[in-house]
Amino acid sequence: MTLLAVLVLLVVAVLLVIRFGLSELFEVDRRHRPLKTLERHWDQIRALSVEQARRKVKALFEQHPAILVTPAKTPADLPELAPGLRTFFSEIADVDLEFDEAYLFRDDIAPYDRNTAFIRLGQDGPHHPLVTRPNDERVYVLAEDAAAGQEVETEYPSLYHWILAVSREIDVKQLPDV
Repeated sequence: MTLLAVLVLLVVAVLLVIRFGLSELFEVDRRHRPLKTLERHWDQIRALSVEQARRKVKALFEQHPAILVTPAKTPADLPELAPGLRTFFSEIADVDLEFDEAYLFRDDIAPYDRNTAFIRLGQDGPHHPLVTRPNDERVYVLAEDAAAGQEVETEYPSLYHWILAVSREIDVKQLPDV
């Protein structure tokens, strides 16, 4: 009986070492997904033109129940935004990604209080606002705890690219162009 208990403890110890010891060999991002998987996902997205990304996002909104999209009832009066962003927010008022803490709320669009060179569009995650610059189609994820001038954490070619990137549970290649 004692030998059996020792063997069970040994197996448990080996499993714990494998589980926690090997996990140190792989870098993970803040959402605990292997970076290689994220890099492949981002490479797929980066290869898309803005128009291709827009069509993929349209399909994503139509097919994915964990993304709550509220259509806009009135056109957006946001002259400081680039034309593509104005068009997006004229059609869509809110986007809430339920599987993540990311969101876009048209009514919250305003100058970013920590740096007025940016316009806040929403949130990528806790303490990571999603912003743009006046008349710029690109969007940026900022790190609130970064020093002034170093707050840009990630840059995306368009809002559509960001939506696809934060929707990483979805295989972009599987989304049809609509």
